[in-house]
Amino acid sequence: MTWALCAAAIPATATAAQKIAVLEVTVEGGADPVIGRQMTGRIAEVIAKRDGVSTIAPDDIRALLEKESEKQLLGCDDDSCLAEIGGMLGADILVKGRVAKIEEGFALTLNSVDARRAVPLGHVSDRWGGESIGLLELVDPLVDRLFTEAPLFGSVEVTGAEDGSRIFIDDEIRGTAPAGQMSKVPVGAHRLRIASDDHLPFERWIVVKTDKVTAVPVQLEDRPSSPFYATWWFWTAAAVGVAGAAVGTAFLLSGDGGGTPGATGVNVAVDADAAFTGGR
Repeated sequence: MTWALCAAAIPATATAAQKIAVLEVTVEGGADPVIGRQMTGRIAEVIAKRDGVSTIAPDDIRALLEKESEKQLLGCDDDSCLAEIGGMLGADILVKGRVAKIEEGFALTLNSVDARRAVPLGHVSDRWGGESIGLLELVDPLVDRLFTEAPLFGSVEVTGAEDGSRIFIDDEIRGTAPAGQMSKVPVGAHRLRIASDDHLPFERWIVVKTDKVTAVPVQLEDRPSSPFYATWWFWTAAAVGVAGAAVGTAFLLSGDGGGTPGATGVNVAVDADAAFTGGR
Protein backbone atom coordinates (compact mmCIF):
# COMPACT_ATOMS: atom_id res chain seq x y z
CA MET A 1 0.00 0.00 0.00
CA THR A 2 2.14 2.78 -1.28
CA TRP A 3 1.73 6.35 -0.04
CA ALA A 4 3.99 8.13 -2.51
CA LEU A 5 6.46 7.41 -5.25
CA CYS A 6 9.51 9.56 -5.85
CA ALA A 7 9.22 11.96 -8.74
CA ALA A 8 12.97 12.05 -9.37
CA ALA A 9 14.69 9.00 -7.96
CA ILE A 10 18.42 8.50 -7.79
CA PRO A 11 19.63 7.60 -11.29
CA ALA A 12 19.80 3.85 -11.82
CA THR A 13 23.16 4.19 -13.54
CA ALA A 14 25.21 5.24 -10.56
CA THR A 15 28.83 6.14 -11.11
CA ALA A 16 31.55 3.83 -9.83
CA ALA A 17 32.26 4.03 -6.12
CA GLN A 18 29.52 6.58 -5.58
CA LYS A 19 29.55 7.37 -1.87
CA ILE A 20 26.26 7.40 0.00
CA ALA A 21 26.10 8.60 3.59
CA VAL A 22 23.25 7.18 5.69
CA LEU A 23 22.11 9.57 8.40
CA GLU A 24 20.33 8.61 11.62
CA VAL A 25 16.65 7.74 11.19
CA THR A 26 14.31 10.18 12.90
CA VAL A 27 11.61 8.70 15.15
CA GLU A 28 8.29 10.52 15.63
CA GLY A 29 4.79 10.04 16.99
CA GLY A 30 5.81 8.11 20.10
CA ALA A 31 7.56 5.28 18.26
CA ASP A 32 10.22 3.39 20.20
CA PRO A 33 13.67 4.99 19.65
CA VAL A 34 15.09 1.47 19.36
CA ILE A 35 13.19 1.15 16.08
CA GLY A 36 15.06 4.16 14.72
CA ARG A 37 18.46 2.69 15.53
CA GLN A 38 17.53 -0.66 14.02
CA MET A 39 16.17 0.99 10.88
CA THR A 40 19.30 3.11 10.47
CA GLY A 41 21.54 0.05 10.51
CA ARG A 42 19.23 -1.83 8.15
CA ILE A 43 19.13 1.01 5.61
CA ALA A 44 22.93 1.23 5.56
CA GLU A 45 23.17 -2.56 5.18
CA VAL A 46 20.75 -2.70 2.23
CA ILE A 47 22.36 0.23 0.39
CA ALA A 48 25.83 -1.30 0.86
CA LYS A 49 24.69 -4.36 -1.14
CA ARG A 50 23.94 -2.32 -4.25
CA ASP A 51 26.35 -2.36 -7.18
CA GLY A 52 28.51 0.66 -7.86
CA VAL A 53 28.09 2.34 -4.48
CA SER A 54 29.88 2.48 -1.16
CA THR A 55 28.26 3.59 2.07
CA ILE A 56 29.31 5.77 4.92
CA ALA A 57 27.51 4.24 7.89
CA PRO A 58 26.11 6.31 10.77
CA ASP A 59 28.75 4.92 13.14
CA ASP A 60 31.50 6.17 10.83
CA ILE A 61 29.86 9.59 10.56
CA ARG A 62 29.52 9.77 14.34
CA ALA A 63 33.18 8.86 14.79
CA LEU A 64 34.27 11.56 12.34
CA LEU A 65 32.16 14.18 14.09
CA GLU A 66 33.56 13.22 17.47
CA LYS A 67 37.07 13.51 16.06
CA GLU A 68 36.25 16.93 14.66
CA SER A 69 34.92 18.03 18.05
CA GLU A 70 38.31 17.27 19.53
CA LYS A 71 39.93 19.49 16.88
CA GLN A 72 37.54 22.31 17.70
CA LEU A 73 38.73 22.17 21.30
CA LEU A 74 42.17 23.05 19.94
CA GLY A 75 40.81 26.31 18.44
CA CYS A 76 39.81 25.10 14.97
CA ASP A 77 37.81 27.74 13.07
CA ASP A 78 34.13 26.80 12.74
CA ASP A 79 33.84 27.34 8.98
CA SER A 80 37.03 25.49 8.21
CA CYS A 81 36.01 22.65 10.51
CA LEU A 82 32.70 22.28 8.71
CA ALA A 83 34.46 22.28 5.36
CA GLU A 84 36.89 19.68 6.64
CA ILE A 85 34.02 17.47 7.86
CA GLY A 86 32.46 17.63 4.42
CA GLY A 87 35.75 16.73 2.83
CA MET A 88 36.31 13.89 5.29
CA LEU A 89 32.92 12.42 4.47
CA GLY A 90 33.36 12.81 0.73
CA ALA A 91 29.71 11.82 0.24
CA ASP A 92 27.93 12.19 -3.08
CA ILE A 93 24.46 11.44 -1.71
CA LEU A 94 22.84 11.69 1.72
CA VAL A 95 19.99 9.33 2.65
CA LYS A 96 17.70 10.23 5.53
CA GLY A 97 14.94 8.05 6.99
CA ARG A 98 11.95 8.83 9.15
CA VAL A 99 9.64 6.50 11.14
CA ALA A 100 6.40 7.80 12.64
CA LYS A 101 3.83 6.01 14.79
CA ILE A 102 0.36 6.58 13.36
CA GLU A 103 -3.10 5.31 14.24
CA GLU A 104 -3.01 2.57 11.61
CA GLY A 105 0.54 1.43 12.46
CA PHE A 106 3.72 3.06 11.17
CA ALA A 107 4.77 5.39 8.37
CA LEU A 108 8.24 4.98 6.90
CA THR A 109 9.84 7.62 4.67
CA LEU A 110 13.19 7.77 2.87
CA ASN A 111 14.67 10.90 1.30
CA SER A 112 17.82 11.32 -0.77
CA VAL A 113 19.78 14.54 -1.26
CA ASP A 114 22.67 15.50 -3.51
CA ALA A 115 25.35 16.17 -0.92
CA ARG A 116 27.41 18.41 -3.18
CA ARG A 117 24.61 20.61 -4.53
CA ALA A 118 22.25 20.25 -1.52
CA VAL A 119 19.25 19.50 -3.75
CA PRO A 120 16.67 16.74 -3.21
CA LEU A 121 16.89 13.68 -5.45
CA GLY A 122 14.09 11.37 -4.37
CA HIS A 123 11.35 10.62 -1.86
CA VAL A 124 9.50 7.37 -1.11
CA SER A 125 7.12 6.42 1.68
CA ASP A 126 4.93 3.55 2.74
CA ARG A 127 2.52 2.57 5.50
CA TRP A 128 2.92 -0.56 7.61
CA GLY A 129 0.11 -1.99 9.73
CA GLY A 130 1.87 -5.06 11.12
CA GLU A 131 4.29 -5.57 13.98
CA SER A 132 7.19 -3.11 14.20
CA ILE A 133 9.72 -5.83 13.40
CA GLY A 134 8.25 -5.95 9.89
CA LEU A 135 9.61 -2.47 9.20
CA LEU A 136 13.08 -3.98 8.77
CA GLU A 137 11.81 -6.07 5.84
CA LEU A 138 10.16 -3.01 4.32
CA VAL A 139 13.54 -1.28 3.96
CA ASP A 140 14.54 -3.45 0.96
CA PRO A 141 11.73 -2.41 -1.43
CA LEU A 142 11.87 1.22 -0.29
CA VAL A 143 15.58 1.45 -1.05
CA ASP A 144 14.97 -0.16 -4.45
CA ARG A 145 12.32 2.43 -5.24
CA LEU A 146 14.55 5.25 -4.04
CA PHE A 147 17.29 4.20 -6.46
CA THR A 148 15.10 3.27 -9.44
CA GLU A 149 12.81 5.39 -11.58
CA ALA A 150 10.92 2.50 -13.25
CA PRO A 151 8.03 0.73 -11.46
CA LEU A 152 9.12 -2.38 -9.59
CA PHE A 153 7.09 -5.55 -9.02
CA GLY A 154 7.14 -8.85 -7.18
CA SER A 155 4.80 -11.81 -6.74
CA VAL A 156 2.59 -13.20 -3.97
CA GLU A 157 1.82 -16.90 -3.49
CA VAL A 158 -0.90 -18.01 -1.06
CA THR A 159 -0.92 -21.61 0.18
CA GLY A 160 -3.37 -23.45 2.43
CA ALA A 161 -6.49 -21.45 1.58
CA GLU A 162 -9.69 -23.36 0.89
CA ASP A 163 -10.51 -23.74 -2.79
CA GLY A 164 -12.81 -20.94 -3.84
CA SER A 165 -11.55 -18.49 -1.23
CA ARG A 166 -11.24 -14.94 -2.54
CA ILE A 167 -7.81 -13.30 -2.29
CA PHE A 168 -7.64 -9.54 -1.78
CA ILE A 169 -4.56 -7.32 -1.83
CA ASP A 170 -5.25 -3.83 -0.51
CA ASP A 171 -9.02 -4.45 -0.84
CA GLU A 172 -8.63 -5.35 -4.52
CA ILE A 173 -9.51 -8.91 -5.47
CA ARG A 174 -6.51 -10.54 -7.16
CA GLY A 175 -7.59 -14.16 -7.49
CA THR A 176 -9.39 -17.21 -6.14
CA ALA A 177 -7.69 -20.08 -4.34
CA PRO A 178 -5.88 -22.04 -5.55
CA ALA A 179 -4.58 -19.09 -7.55
CA GLY A 180 -0.88 -19.90 -7.83
CA GLN A 181 1.43 -16.91 -7.99
CA MET A 182 -0.10 -13.46 -8.33
CA SER A 183 2.41 -11.40 -10.30
CA LYS A 184 2.77 -7.70 -11.01
CA VAL A 185 2.29 -6.70 -7.37
CA PRO A 186 4.04 -3.36 -6.69
CA VAL A 187 6.92 -3.70 -4.26
CA GLY A 188 6.32 -2.46 -0.74
CA ALA A 189 3.81 -3.04 2.05
CA HIS A 190 0.40 -4.55 1.34
CA ARG A 191 -2.57 -5.84 3.35
CA LEU A 192 -3.53 -9.37 2.34
CA ARG A 193 -7.02 -10.69 3.09
CA ILE A 194 -8.55 -14.12 2.42
CA ALA A 195 -12.36 -14.33 2.43
CA SER A 196 -14.32 -17.59 2.59
CA ASP A 197 -17.99 -18.31 3.23
CA ASP A 198 -17.21 -21.11 5.69
CA HIS A 199 -14.28 -19.54 7.53
CA LEU A 200 -13.35 -16.38 9.38
CA PRO A 201 -11.46 -13.76 7.31
CA PHE A 202 -7.68 -14.10 7.30
CA GLU A 203 -5.66 -10.86 7.28
CA ARG A 204 -1.93 -10.20 7.29
CA TRP A 205 0.46 -7.40 6.32
CA ILE A 206 3.07 -8.56 3.84
CA VAL A 207 6.19 -7.11 2.16
CA VAL A 208 6.67 -7.61 -1.56
CA LYS A 209 10.27 -7.35 -2.79
CA THR A 210 11.65 -6.73 -6.25
CA ASP A 211 11.43 -9.82 -8.48
CA LYS A 212 10.83 -12.01 -5.42
CA VAL A 213 7.97 -14.33 -4.47
CA THR A 214 6.35 -13.58 -1.11
CA ALA A 215 4.96 -16.91 0.14
CA VAL A 216 2.07 -16.64 2.59
CA PRO A 217 0.88 -19.81 4.36
CA VAL A 218 -2.77 -19.51 5.39
CA GLN A 219 -4.63 -21.25 8.21
CA LEU A 220 -8.34 -20.51 8.05
CA GLU A 221 -10.53 -20.83 11.16
CA ASP A 222 -14.06 -22.19 10.97
CA ARG A 223 -16.87 -19.77 11.64
CA PRO A 224 -18.47 -20.40 15.06
CA SER A 225 -21.85 -22.14 14.79
CA SER A 226 -24.87 -20.02 15.76
CA PRO A 227 -26.59 -20.87 19.11
CA PHE A 228 -30.01 -22.49 18.86
CA TYR A 229 -31.80 -19.32 19.99
CA ALA A 230 -30.26 -17.35 17.08
CA THR A 231 -31.68 -19.61 14.38
CA TRP A 232 -34.73 -18.72 12.31
CA TRP A 233 -36.70 -21.82 13.30
CA PHE A 234 -36.35 -21.05 17.01
CA TRP A 235 -37.89 -17.59 16.72
CA THR A 236 -40.57 -18.83 14.31
CA ALA A 237 -41.60 -21.51 16.77
CA ALA A 238 -41.46 -19.04 19.63
CA ALA A 239 -43.71 -16.60 17.78
CA VAL A 240 -46.24 -19.33 17.03
CA GLY A 241 -46.22 -20.39 20.69
CA VAL A 242 -46.77 -16.86 21.94
CA ALA A 243 -49.60 -16.31 19.49
CA GLY A 244 -51.23 -19.59 20.52
CA ALA A 245 -50.98 -18.72 24.18
CA ALA A 246 -52.56 -15.32 23.56
CA VAL A 247 -55.49 -16.88 21.72
CA GLY A 248 -56.03 -19.45 24.48
CA THR A 249 -56.02 -16.77 27.16
CA ALA A 250 -58.55 -14.64 25.30
CA PHE A 251 -60.74 -17.71 24.74
CA LEU A 252 -60.84 -18.51 28.45
CA LEU A 253 -61.48 -14.94 29.54
CA SER A 254 -64.35 -14.59 27.15
CA GLY A 255 -66.06 -17.54 28.75
CA ASP A 256 -66.12 -19.59 25.56
CA GLY A 257 -64.24 -22.45 27.10
CA GLY A 258 -67.35 -24.62 27.13
CA GLY A 259 -68.94 -23.03 30.21
CA THR A 260 -71.56 -20.38 30.72
CA PRO A 261 -70.97 -17.21 28.66
CA GLY A 262 -69.56 -14.48 30.83
CA ALA A 263 -69.14 -16.88 33.76
CA THR A 264 -65.79 -15.43 34.64
CA GLY A 265 -67.29 -12.06 35.38
CA VAL A 266 -64.49 -10.31 33.49
CA ASN A 267 -65.29 -7.78 30.81
CA VAL A 268 -62.32 -8.22 28.49
CA ALA A 269 -63.22 -5.31 26.24
CA VAL A 270 -63.53 -2.88 29.14
CA ASP A 271 -60.30 -4.01 30.79
CA ALA A 272 -58.35 -3.75 27.55
CA ASP A 273 -59.65 -0.27 26.90
CA ALA A 274 -58.67 0.75 30.38
CA ALA A 275 -55.19 -0.68 29.91
CA PHE A 276 -54.47 1.23 26.71
CA THR A 277 -56.10 4.53 27.75
CA GLY A 278 -54.89 4.70 31.29
CA GLY A 279 -58.42 4.21 32.65
CA ARG A 280 -59.74 7.43 31.11
